[in-house]
Order: sequence, then structure tokens, then C-alpha cells
Amino acid sequence: MSNPSPKEQNAAADLQSFRNGEPSLTYTSNHDNDEADESAIIDDDEDEEAHQQEGNTQNQGEQSPVRQQQDTASLDSFSSQPSLFVRFIRSTFGFRKTTLTLAVVLSYLFVILVNAAFEKQSLVIESPEPAILTKAWTDLQVISKDIHPFDSKANDEVHDYILERTRSIAATKPYIEARGDNSTVMFNQPDLFNSSSPTSRIIYFESTNVLVRVKGTDPSLEALLISAHYDSVSTSYGTTDDGMGIASMLGILEHLADKKTERPKRDIIFNFNNHEEIGLLGASVFFEHPWSDKVKYFVNLEGTGTGGRAVLFRATDTGIISHYSNVRSPFANSFLQQAFNGGMIHSETDYRVYAEHGLRGVDIAFYRPRSLYHTRRDSIKGANRESLWHMASNALDLVLDLGYNSIDEDLSPSIFFDVLGQQFVYFSLDNLYILNISLLVLIPVLSIVLLLIVKKRHTWHIYSTRGWLRFPITTVFSITFVTLVGRFFLFHDAMIISRNWFTPLIALTSLFLIVSYIGLNFANWVVPIHDQKLAILLELNSLLWIATLWATVEIKRYSNVGNYAITIYYILASLSSLIGLLALALKPRQRIELPEDLDEEGDNTRGVQQRLKEAALRSFSYDWSIQFLLLVPIWLLVTYSFGGLGLEAINQTIQESNALGEISFKFLGAVAVLLGLSVLPFVHKLNAALTVLLAVTCAISSFATLVGPVFDYQHPLKLRFVQQVTRAGETQVKIFGKHGFIEPVVNDLPSVKQLKRNYTCTELSDGNGQCVYDGQRPWLVDGSEVQNDFENLLTVKVLSDTNTGKTRYVPFDSDLEIKAVQSRHCLLLFNTTTFHSGNGVDKYKNAPVKQVSLYHKLQNNTRPEMKDNFALSFVPSGHSVDENGTDIYRLNQGIDEFLLDKTEWNQDTFHVGIEWLYDWSEESDGDKRDRNLGVTVKCYYGEYDAVSVVDGEAKRKIPALDELLQYAPVDVEISNLDRGLVYLEQYVEL
Repeated sequence: MSNPSPKEQNAAADLQSFRNGEPSLTYTSNHDNDEADESAIIDDDEDEEAHQQEGNTQNQGEQSPVRQQQDTASLDSFSSQPSLFVRFIRSTFGFRKTTLTLAVVLSYLFVILVNAAFEKQSLVIESPEPAILTKAWTDLQVISKDIHPFDSKANDEVHDYILERTRSIAATKPYIEARGDNSTVMFNQPDLFNSSSPTSRIIYFESTNVLVRVKGTDPSLEALLISAHYDSVSTSYGTTDDGMGIASMLGILEHLADKKTERPKRDIIFNFNNHEEIGLLGASVFFEHPWSDKVKYFVNLEGTGTGGRAVLFRATDTGIISHYSNVRSPFANSFLQQAFNGGMIHSETDYRVYAEHGLRGVDIAFYRPRSLYHTRRDSIKGANRESLWHMASNALDLVLDLGYNSIDEDLSPSIFFDVLGQQFVYFSLDNLYILNISLLVLIPVLSIVLLLIVKKRHTWHIYSTRGWLRFPITTVFSITFVTLVGRFFLFHDAMIISRNWFTPLIALTSLFLIVSYIGLNFANWVVPIHDQKLAILLELNSLLWIATLWATVEIKRYSNVGNYAITIYYILASLSSLIGLLALALKPRQRIELPEDLDEEGDNTRGVQQRLKEAALRSFSYDWSIQFLLLVPIWLLVTYSFGGLGLEAINQTIQESNALGEISFKFLGAVAVLLGLSVLPFVHKLNAALTVLLAVTCAISSFATLVGPVFDYQHPLKLRFVQQVTRAGETQVKIFGKHGFIEPVVNDLPSVKQLKRNYTCTELSDGNGQCVYDGQRPWLVDGSEVQNDFENLLTVKVLSDTNTGKTRYVPFDSDLEIKAVQSRHCLLLFNTTTFHSGNGVDKYKNAPVKQVSLYHKLQNNTRPEMKDNFALSFVPSGHSVDENGTDIYRLNQGIDEFLLDKTEWNQDTFHVGIEWLYDWSEESDGDKRDRNLGVTVKCYYGEYDAVSVVDGEAKRKIPALDELLQYAPVDVEISNLDRGLVYLEQYVEL
């Protein structure tokens, strides 16, 4: 007898398994059918193949003896041919390539189109237009008429307008009062963007805030604060940042003053604050006002973009965030809060000040596009009523809910997100922790129980050691390809993501699906298994179990509020896999009668194998549709919602540093992988035509990503400008931005070309660069040309410097007079031979300056003498005011910088006292110069969109900036680099 073929051996093994009461574990391939050749295995879900086999059987003419013998055997579960209707249902809703492919395509289209449709819907203004919106839009037009930074006359005009508007509104109700604030504050502000920085900055600030109080009916309740800032940066009209916040507040105040509106239960205080852009100072000085004593809650309105929807992106706790569920168009995501906390976004808002003072509240802001933020494009031309109404209406709903109701005292951090702008979901982080722990225990237990039932009933024909790990191996390969292509995009031109994140996302997602399709189909061809989708679902579930465990640890250790999506993914994958196991557990066992004349040597086994295969294939199951609907659409919706939001928020941060760009590309790749991951259990059943379409899509998207313009009008390159005027009369312009993109702009300026001015471009750290050239001199004040010379704009005099005969236990002290004409703020930096402000610590553990003073009343231009025996000990730490009204700040760890701000234009002079200690052990060879303190004084000017009358002639204030704005390409926008647009610097040694 000849040796049996491999197929006959498989059939014999099947026969022996059935005779032993075991499930069939072997398989065969049928290449006669068009679609059966891909997975001709015992698979309950392969109904398409079964349907084709039925057709082939019916259309067969003469049958072989084996076929006739097979027909004589009976199958208990198939005594008759299915009806036409049943076959239609099986053909339409069975686990077929066409059905599945259509479902996948529709799922992706559904997510993209539905997100766009609901975003558009959330910006629709009700008809007729609300009266408060009409007035708020007019307010916004007035506020953003001129560029109005803190150090400009236009800033005073905006202040006066807001004060007049609030007073006119307050006059309509006896329980509303409005007033201008003239509080002052001196405080220590750490580095806003680097919490680990040792830099200590002492700030003196005079308030020009406008405050309004709406008194509630219950004075025992703690007050609610609503806040926005009315100053802009020196290069922006401030329409979105933060004119929309101010206009929204005026609209809310109008509503509270309306005769139809009931008086709130708790006090509602409005802080229209100033000087937020250079240090969050308006919010800081608010706590010097007596109204702040009663405030416990806050709503901060901001703008870090130039339109779209206003997102709630930070909240202090669950109790306060719960009230946002009552707004009409919720748009929120705690993922952005985690991005802020993790340094992915380099910005800060007044939220930080209020939260650090122990208040509970939320931060609501516009967030896109970042490249237009702080530029001239943030103007009334680029704004619209829809965006204003989105912020104003949501803020109004939130303020009313907080002002009229009791506030939940749940102080735990919260995760939160909206669902298509229609529903708001929030969850205490403590409860999420408990939920994760429960899921980590419950899901594996349920899965194991169902697997044991399935194994006992022999309804899942799969080896325990064969066919697994195809999902993780394929996923690793797919992620590797996505990473390599993403890195290619990054190295080809890292700035491409700044212009467009959507096309590279499409390219990477398509690539992930293509590689996964090839890998899983190859695995299914080499080692076919029964119900591959369920095997992959279980492996995906195991992977997500590990991810959920990690996210749970992150919650416990770091209060991470951005990883909530992992829990959602785990729930979806768990439900889908449990449905598959449950279907197998409840599936009735089939009795199959086999021919009696078969022996164990493999004779006449072809019919047995076909009979076993048909029995499995005819066992139709539609659990795949439930699994698909539970997993894929919801997974894609969650991923695209937070992924798109995150990419819109961070894609243009690459212009700020290469490190942030690296983070942006990693996040882009992660979103692409997540968009494809949920389809992997089903991907082996996709129609081959779809993979061709995916390949074309990947190619076209990659081509568009690589060859499109890096910047355009809607997504411009942002450069930053500052001009330094030196004592020698030099006027150096410094342009900061991404290295390699600045020089072409500078080289094309008429003044550089015509006057053949030299310029120097250098590469700085983290992919940034700077070009320096001699620019046209600025005209900063009215008067003569001589009055605009350096020595007449800034002078620093040493009033007292008596440091001889000091002992090591007594501080050195000096007094300075700083005269800065028409400048509202000056910065003092300190250095010795071993210490330099801003450069960290060298030999000293702390900065040498321990105390700074600002004198408001002087006699004979000198301060009272300090007795040596008092040293520093008689001055308390922190801020204090002496009997002469002198503001004093003492900090034993040392003071790096001293920032001075004032509001009066006619007050040109600061009188400053400085006291420092010297480490005598550092003195070299008795050189007493080592004891000296160097002081650098920098005074700033930020007003440019105006003229100065010089010798009777109107001259633009900063011609160098005018030239740059006029001749820069259309795809370039200019922002400010420093605290002002022009600064004067003088150095003295004490």
C-alpha cells in the first residue's frame, strides 16, 4: 500500500479525533473556490465560503463515488437546504469579505464626518441672535481696535472702556458695584515654565485691574471669580487672546444685570485683569484686594489660539468640573491637562495663579492654530461671532450653575471629556482607580471561566500551543514600519507637521493597516486557526490588560488624568472578546455521522475531511457583527476625538523646539497605530481591493506630505523680534526662530540689501537659531532727536555705595536711581565673579542678593542709614513695608532678578535698594573686586503701531519692525521675543 498524502493524513487525524470524542484540530485547503483559498479551515464564521461551497455542490453535475458516499451520510443539524431568505441573510450579514470591508470603510468615514458635522453644529448661533452676543461682539471690536500691550497708551484706553462699560452696567442694579483697582504687590515668582528651576524673580507690580462684584443673596456662601486679561502682546491685537474672554465676561455681566435674571445666591466677582502676558501679574495682584478673601471658586477664560471652539482643558477637582455638565455645547478633555502638566505645551495662564492660591476652578481657552497666536493675525478680521458665542454661552451656563447652586466638595482630580460636543463625561480619578482595579481582576476571571467551558464543550477548534502570538508579532512589525516612515518624515523636513497633521496621519494609518493585513494573512496561510479574530481579540485584551495596569499605577503615583482612554479601550476589547467566548460557550455541539467503511490508515479520508469542514462552515454565527460594533466604531471615535484634539494643540509646537517636535511626531505615530489597532482582529477578512485602495491612499498622502509647501498663509512660520539699543548708539535687531528659516527673510530686507548691512546668523540649542543685524533706530518718545538718544532715555545712578570697612557678618548695600523715560517696566539682573542671573548656580549655592527695596518717599535722594549691627536680621522674610512706605522683599536663598512695573507714564524714576552678602572664603588673593556686585538694568518698550513726534515730524516708533512686517513673505508672521519689542541695557558695578 502506498503512503497516504499529507491531506489524507490530516483527514485520518480528524477521524481519530472524532472517534476519541475530541475536537477536530486539523485542516485542509480548498483552492477550487474563489475566496475559500485564503482560510479554508474549520471556522464557524466562514459562512461566505460555506455559501460558495453550497453553490458549487448544487451546480456539480456528475459526482464521484466519494461525493456520493458523502451524500449518504447524515448531518443532524442540516437536514434540509436553507431557504432563499436565510441564504440572503447569511450572504449579507455573515462574516464575509464584502460585508466586513464595507463596515470598516463606513466606520472610518463615520468617525471623520461625524466629528466635523458635530463641531460645525456646536458653533451654530441660535436665532434670533442673543442680545448679549450682539453687545459682546461690539465690545470685542472696540477692545481689539488697536494693539494694546501693558506698556502702551492703547492699553489705558482699553482699561478706561472696560471701566466705563462695567460702571454703566452696575448702575442698573443696587447689588452690583464696579471699581478700578490700584493695589500693589511685591512677590516671589518662580519660573513659570520650569518648576525645577532655582531662579527666584521678585516682582513689584501696580494694578490696573477692573473689578466688579455681583452680591449674592446668601452672604455666608463663598464667592465665585470669573477672570480674563485685557492686555495683548506687543505684536497682536489680542482679539482671541484674550479679547473674547473679556467680551464674554461683559456679556455674562449684562445677563446678570438683566431685569429678567434672578439675583445669584453667592457673590460673583469679575476680574478684568491686566499684564497677564508678562508674568500673570493681574491675577497675582488680585489677592491684595479685600474681595479676594471671600473667593473660593473661579472660571478662567483664555486664548492660546485664534478661534474655533473654546475647550475646557484644566480643572482643579471633580466637584467643580461636575457643573460643566450643564453647559449647552460641552467641549473638554483632560488629556490636554496632562499635556500641560507634562510640558508638551509651553504656555501658562492665570489658572495657575488661582490654583496655587488654593481656589477651585477651571480653565477654558481657544487653542488653535498656535502659529497665529501672538501675531497680527489675531485680530477682529480673523475672528467670528460663532467662536465668541461658544465661549460666552458655555461660560454663562457654567457661571450660572456655580452661582445659583451648591458646589460639590469632591476634591479629587478628575478625568473628563465630551462626546461630539453633545454630552459631557467626567469621572473622579479615585473612582477610575477603583474601576481599573475591578476590571483588572474581573475580566481575566470571566475570560478564564468561559475558556474552560469552551474547552470542555469542544466548540473552539484551536491548539493551545499553535496559532498564538501572531497578533503581537504582526503589531510589532506594523509599528516598526510606521515608526520608520514617521522618522523619514521627520528627517526629511520636521516642519511638515506644523502645516498639516492630517495627511501624514492618513498615510501612517494606511501603512499600519497594510502591513497588518499582510502579516496576519500570511500567518493565517502558514498556520490557519479556527476563529482567528477571537484569538487576536484575546491577545489584544491581554495587551490592554498590561496597559491598564500601567495606567492604574500612573493614577496612583502621579494623578495622571490623561490615560483614561486606555480604560475605555480595555472595556471595549474585553466586551468584544467575551461576546466571542460566550457565543462559543453557548453553541450547540454537532453530531456528525461518518462512513463506516473507513479505516485508520487514511483510506477514503477525503470525504471525511470535506464532511468535517462543511459541518463547521455550515454552523453560521453572527457574533462578529456584535464584536465589530462594540469595538471598532467606538474605539475609532475615542481615538480620533482625543488624537485630533491633541495634534491640533501640539503640532505647531515644533516651531518652539526640536524636542517638542519629536513629541509631536511620536504622538502622531501613536494615534495612527491606535486608529488601526481595533481593526486587526478582522483585518485578515478584508477584501484585497481595499488593501490596494489603502496602498494608493498611503502613497498619495505621503506624496502630499513630502512635496507640499512647509508653510502657507494659514499655517505660517513664526519668527520673534526684539531690538536692543546700546549705550554706543548701536541698534541691533535680533530675529529668533527655527534655524535655517530666518536668514532668507533677513537677507531679503531692503535695508539689509541696499545698505549692505552685515548680519550674523547662529544656530542655538534645540533646533533654534538667531540672526542679528543693525536695524533702523527706534523713535520711542515724543520730543527731539537728542531726547531719543540712549543717554536721555535710560540712566542709572549710584546714589550710595558705602561698602568699606564691612565685616563678613554685615551685608553690602547700595542704592540706585533708574530713570527710564516712558517705560513701564525694567528688569534688574545680578552677577558677581562667580554668579550670573539666569545661568544657574556656579560656585555659590544661592544668589548673593538677599534683599531688594523700592523706595517711594526719599529725603535728599537717599534712604535712611541701616545700622551695621542690625544686618539683615531685623527685616522679616518675604514682603514687608516699613514706616516710610518702602516695599521690601527679603529672600535668604537669594534673588536672581528684580522686575519693576509701574502704571504712571510721568513717573520715570525707580529708586532701588540692594543688599547682598559675599562669601569671603571665595576672595582671591585679597582682591576686593571679588566683593563687587554687577547690576544689569534692562528697560523695555512695547508700543510699535503708533508714531512719535520728533522735532515736529511724525516718525514710526519702531521702523525696523515695520520693515520686517512689510517685507516678510506671506507665510511668515512676527511675534515678540522678549518682554518688549525694544530694550535699553545699562551695566553698573557696585
